[in-house]
Amino acid sequence: MLTGGEAEVKLNGLYLSGPNKRVEVDNGAKLSVILMENTENSMAAASGTDAVWTLKGSGGLTIKGQSGGEKLKLAGDHAIDGSTGASLTLDGITLVNLCTKKQETALGSLTINGSTVLGLGTVNCANVVINGGSVDLDVPVNTVVKDSGGNELKKVTLTLSEKNAAVEDVTLSGLPEGTAFNDSHITSDGSGKLYLWIPKNAEVETVTVGGNKYYPKSDGSMTIGDVPEFTSPTEDVSRVVEIIEYMTLTVEVTGTPAPALQWQVSLDGGKTWENIEGAAEATYQAELPFSLHGAKFRCAATNKDGTTYSHTFTAYYCPAYLRGAASPMRGNGDFIQGEIATITAGFYDGQTRYPISSLTGVTAEYRWKICGNDVPTEEEWAAIPPAGESYPITITDEMHYQYARVHVTLTYPDNTVKTVNGLQRLLVCVTPVVTEQPQSVSAAVGDSVTFSAKLIEQYLNALEYQWQSSADGGQNWTDIEGAGGISSSYTWNYIPSYTIPSVTAAQSGQLFRCVLWNTNNHTGSDRVSTPPVYSEPATLTVTPPAHEHTYGGWSHDETDHWRECSDEGCTNRAESIKDKAAHDYDNEQDTTCSVCGYERTVTPPAHEHRYGDWEKDSDGHWQTCTQSGCNAQTEKVGHSYDDDADTTCDTCGYVRTVTPEIVPVSQITLNKAETSISVGNSETLSATVAPENATIKALTWASSDEDVATVAPDGTVTAVKVGTVTITATAADGSGKSATCTVTVTGDTTPSQPGGSTGGSSGGSSSGGGGGSSSTTPTKPETATKPDGTKVETVTKPDGTKVETTTGKDGSVTKTETKKDGSSVTENKAADGSTGTVKTDKNGQTEAAAKVSGKAVENAKKNGEAVKVPVEVEATRNSSTAPTVSIELPKGAGETKVEIPVSNVTPGTVAVLVHPDGTEELLKDSIPTEDGIQLTVDGSATVKIVDNSKGFIDTRNHWAEDEIDFVSARGLVNGMSATIYAPNNSTTRAQLWTILARQNDANLTGGSVWYENAQNWAKSEGVSDGANPNAAINRAQMVTMLWRTVGQPTAGGAANFIDVPADSYYAQAVAWAVENGITTGVGGKFDPTATCTRAQIAAFMARSMK
Repeated sequence: MLTGGEAEVKLNGLYLSGPNKRVEVDNGAKLSVILMENTENSMAAASGTDAVWTLKGSGGLTIKGQSGGEKLKLAGDHAIDGSTGASLTLDGITLVNLCTKKQETALGSLTINGSTVLGLGTVNCANVVINGGSVDLDVPVNTVVKDSGGNELKKVTLTLSEKNAAVEDVTLSGLPEGTAFNDSHITSDGSGKLYLWIPKNAEVETVTVGGNKYYPKSDGSMTIGDVPEFTSPTEDVSRVVEIIEYMTLTVEVTGTPAPALQWQVSLDGGKTWENIEGAAEATYQAELPFSLHGAKFRCAATNKDGTTYSHTFTAYYCPAYLRGAASPMRGNGDFIQGEIATITAGFYDGQTRYPISSLTGVTAEYRWKICGNDVPTEEEWAAIPPAGESYPITITDEMHYQYARVHVTLTYPDNTVKTVNGLQRLLVCVTPVVTEQPQSVSAAVGDSVTFSAKLIEQYLNALEYQWQSSADGGQNWTDIEGAGGISSSYTWNYIPSYTIPSVTAAQSGQLFRCVLWNTNNHTGSDRVSTPPVYSEPATLTVTPPAHEHTYGGWSHDETDHWRECSDEGCTNRAESIKDKAAHDYDNEQDTTCSVCGYERTVTPPAHEHRYGDWEKDSDGHWQTCTQSGCNAQTEKVGHSYDDDADTTCDTCGYVRTVTPEIVPVSQITLNKAETSISVGNSETLSATVAPENATIKALTWASSDEDVATVAPDGTVTAVKVGTVTITATAADGSGKSATCTVTVTGDTTPSQPGGSTGGSSGGSSSGGGGGSSSTTPTKPETATKPDGTKVETVTKPDGTKVETTTGKDGSVTKTETKKDGSSVTENKAADGSTGTVKTDKNGQTEAAAKVSGKAVENAKKNGEAVKVPVEVEATRNSSTAPTVSIELPKGAGETKVEIPVSNVTPGTVAVLVHPDGTEELLKDSIPTEDGIQLTVDGSATVKIVDNSKGFIDTRNHWAEDEIDFVSARGLVNGMSATIYAPNNSTTRAQLWTILARQNDANLTGGSVWYENAQNWAKSEGVSDGANPNAAINRAQMVTMLWRTVGQPTAGGAANFIDVPADSYYAQAVAWAVENGITTGVGGKFDPTATCTRAQIAAFMARSMK
């Protein structure tokens, strides 16, 4: 008994029994009992009703082990007599209460650490703390038991098969963070029970005893774990799954702990398996696509003891409905009468069609029937003999809109039998039938006549028709241009007709008929049409008027020429023939008849080549035999230049472009600072430009008051009325340099001095004219008047200079002065006030200057015409010798279209703009006319006129020779080489993008491929989608891109071609091209899908620019 204070008692294997050997702790006393290491001790109460431990007041008892192997047994009537203030602590021991009674005991606090406590009974205590161990303790309801961390605990009782066995390990799930369970010193009791106090949200996962791991069961018992086992299915099974249902697979499985499930699939007969995402339940349900036909499925069950697999499920796909596939297959599946169509049974899985034979392992029996909407019964199907998967049908018109129905019996590997039906609609392009034939007609010349044919009422997809005529009694027939068409789709009744607005006598006796055929309104390989159906011919009889023969040009054959009546209505031309005679040639080599112009073919004798002038391109020069018909050429040799600055080849004269050093004008000096001219007379001022090597020496002349005196582009000043003016010569290179001369106009008439203009001076250079004076008297003027009133005056000077002045009836004046050395100066003054001067030196180099009047610009713009410049030049083949033309417009004229007369204009003639810095730019938009070249000028411009024709040897006498010369001269379409254009070759889409981009001045330099920049330009401008760059372009694509390039203008009407549907993407483009004279079609059709040749490209481009 401890009556006060604190005391410690150690027990070393003792058995304490009797009245004086029990534990009694008074109020306030603290007793600590230490069980020596690995000892087993016993305490027994005295006989009667005494307790083994009596704790009074606030007394406290602690029983503690040293190593965890210590054990204490209690015996007697009952274990504890406690009080609400007493405390009991058990630490690291095994306590077994063997007392007779397990009566309820009250305590103030109870703490049990890592101990096994058996049979303690019920303790009524407000403060119970248990840290691990196995504690057989009961507490009243609503008593909260906690661990030392404050976590609320719950009691879990488990039963092991092993009794009084030490527990090696306890694993829990759901422990609070930072919490550990003390599983030391745990032993099962004699019945194998464990009493574990664990956090209320935790669960026992395993208990390890003797190396065996036990798992809790729902009844509280513990069992050793086992590998999962499937109880269903008990053998491999198969399923036939229709597309309209779900595949459902179910397994049953046992195992401890409960296993996790995972469904798997194998596509190679079970050799390899893949997990099915999300399939982790005992029942797997999903659609079966065709791709999994014949696949195997199984379920894998896995727990901590291993994985087992269920028996396999083999799944077979079964289509719900069949669809036929037709061959041939065109457009909407249209057929024509008489052809053999093959229908193959199959089914769709999503967007993909499969034949029945693709169902591997499945045998199929097919039965076919052609019928309408009536579906055969099973008895009717059974009476039809089996056929194959593909069913050949000879198409008739009567089959239109009927069905090829199929009935298929499918037998699967597991002997499951399924029946599936399907169909293929038959769309037949029905042959049209003419019921009312065209009627023969009699008419007078000029009458309007209509032929028509009527069809029976029948379903026609898109009826096409073409009227034909025959002039030889029906032996040969010709399509009548514009007399064809196509009906709207789905025609039931149609009457095609053809009207001749005004018949001619020549049409008398002609036959007319209508050709009809039904089509599916598709193109290319999708198109199908019936054979043509011909109406009966109708005869046109025309009563010709009496007429007199009229004669035009010569008719001819290979030997003779003659004249015959040129009237198309003449019915007897044979009688009109006159003047028939044999062709007349100068000699055996002459090929042209001198009378009618007939060209015969003469085979020239062998000859020695005679070479003419040099021909050249940018790479070199060569010579071609000059004899007609001989194209022999010398070897091409590279150009030869003196140095890097030299622009002219020493051999052939080819001029290359070398960017010159810009030398500005530094000074201009006139031959006179002041002069006096009487009214009505003129004087030519001359100017000297410095330095001598100035890049541009051209000058512009201006009068301060043109009412007093005017000045021409060559410096000639003409006195108008008395007064004083300032004449200014200004450098045209933009340097701002100028010089002036003060001119006083007097009222006296000063006689012209011998030899030319009044006050002329010698010397000078460049722009100023004027020769030295002479005292020799010129010849007397010779004057002639032409029938149209034009007056021509000719004067020959003593030095041989000839001056010819032509004065037109409208007041225009042309004065040409030609010297003996061949040089000349022509001055023109038009009736509208425009002036021009043309100077040609003795070497043939020509410079022209023109000043256009405001009146000329106003009249031209009002009439929508180009202003004709009052100068005429002759184009040359290269820039170095080409004539230069300077044009000056009135201030404020704005952009103005002008035409420069060119005496030898060709389709290859171009204008080349000379910039102030001397560089040159070919003007692609300069357009040849019948008499010259047109271009647009804003303010002023200097141009050269060049014949840039390439002279391709394979385009001579070609139908598109002029158009090819036009586009190649402007750099829009290049030749295959310097001499070959290849007009009949096809053109790719990329080449057309490049041509159109060049025309619109797009930057085509750079790019990963040669056409990249042109392709990007075409896409950005909406000209093309940029696809298929290497594909050959067809006529529809060509005209559409050209139309888009010019802004997609709206045409005034529709294109009248039967092969240009109104809703086609190119219909508007074709209409625009026809309206603007760019195309007239090919043989009455547009032929949109035909490949566009290089010649046609040139023709389209040239016509669109003119």
